[in-house]
Amino acid sequence: MTSTNPPVDLDRWRPLQEALVQVLGLNIGLIDAEGNALTRPADLLRSPWNVLTSSARGLTRYMECVQTLLSEARNNPQPLVSMQVGGLHLSVVPVEQGKHPAGFFLVGPCLVGRRGEPDDYIALAKEFDIPIDRWMEALQEIKVFSFVGLNAVGSLLQQLGGLAFPPQLQSKAVEQDEAWAQLLETAIRAVNAQAGSILVRGKQPDLLVIRVARGLDPEVVRTTRLRVGEGVAGTAAAEQIPFRINNRTTHPRLQGLLKRPQIQDAMVVPLLRRSDLLGVLCVSTSHPGGRLREDGLDLLQQLTQLAQGSLS
Repeated sequence: MTSTNPPVDLDRWRPLQEALVQVLGLNIGLIDAEGNALTRPADLLRSPWNVLTSSARGLTRYMECVQTLLSEARNNPQPLVSMQVGGLHLSVVPVEQGKHPAGFFLVGPCLVGRRGEPDDYIALAKEFDIPIDRWMEALQEIKVFSFVGLNAVGSLLQQLGGLAFPPQLQSKAVEQDEAWAQLLETAIRAVNAQAGSILVRGKQPDLLVIRVARGLDPEVVRTTRLRVGEGVAGTAAAEQIPFRINNRTTHPRLQGLLKRPQIQDAMVVPLLRRSDLLGVLCVSTSHPGGRLREDGLDLLQQLTQLAQGSLS
């Protein structure tokens, strides 16, 4: 059953969900507090669950798993609630707002630790009366996560939940500084960045100042004043287009703009409401040889679109 009154701006959420699926290599769906599907797990990845649920037995088992996970997540919210069927992990991530979850992310399936033996998966196919060849083919594309990696996905999705579900559903209005900080933290996690900041317009319309930051020197945060059109962030603000800068950058507009040579990889995305500039999101890593996620720039653009309604 599909909810008739979705609490999420689905037009903004769906592109972000698709970007997350591509970047994480993991199917993700969104469920409201009552258990109604708001979005299906994206079909961008061929999923063993699509094969499993093609049989009546498999569909019944899948629905039992989902209901069990939702019940457990409602009674004892954890960042990630997981169970497995035949070695395949299916997880639920609750979006906490007040004392009760406002919704859930349905995540998976994936493998955790290592792949099992083929005989284990063949036995599962026979148990649920599903075609073995299709089942084994789908299993080849499923991603293997470490326990740490899967928990990191759960943590990221919990951060995203605060942006996906609008403030009016929360027990109290989100303070603006909290909303900006939440966006920054989510962006850093999403692309495996080490540090970041969000610059907004200062008292002078053409001046950008740091509103929130993580991993930057406090003195830099306090004293930074950047004119629109100046530096990487100012250029992104003036031209209203995103940039990525690393040692492979060759675009002449970006040559020499990066003032901190220790930065190995950086992404800069303007925050826009229609054509009005709200600010500029900057994330980076200084780890030697460090790289942000390859598809991260598109993911950050979708993320900022989703966050627009919470920022001013």
